Amino acid sequence: MAKILSPTNIIFLDVDGVLNNMAYLKGKDIGEEIDMRAVERLAEICKECDCRIVLSSSWRELCGSETKEPHSMYRYLKDCLGKYGMEIVDVTPVIMSNRPEEIAAWLKENGSMVKNFVSLDDDFDEEHYESFGLGGHLVKTDFFVNNESEGGLQEQHVKKAKKILKEEA
Repeated sequence: MAKILSPTNIIFLDVDGVLNNMAYLKGKDIGEEIDMRAVERLAEICKECDCRIVLSSSWRELCGSETKEPHSMYRYLKDCLGKYGMEIVDVTPVIMSNRPEEIAAWLKENGSMVKNFVSLDDDFDEEHYESFGLGGHLVKTDFFVNNESEGGLQEQHVKKAKKILKEEA
């Protein structure tokens, strides 16, 4: 993982429900799980708001370790992000699959390197984020949709994420 060397904006990235959705995944093969239109939208946020990505998705468990190679799905994710000049700089800890708690723990450890942050997440609602002191930093997307244009990272989410990241932390 790359290290954060100076304070920066952070995107806590969930994958399923942000970079894809149920309608998109219908009929797709292995290795096609990521919607590149959503990756392009993510890149727009990263570029305009000078962000680094911290993976908060369950996909972080595929990143490997000193003794274990990264899973092919993780390499695929890195390649998709890399096509737009993005990289994963860190991952949140695993705490009982409670993303807001995991983000809060990561921020407690690394907060001095964070200007502002946003969480792109389809699983948890604003109330869960508020319970860990992270209210106002969630951009909630949808996984369970019937139409691709309704799920994952859409233009309205990009606008909201930019607005959050441009506010004074």
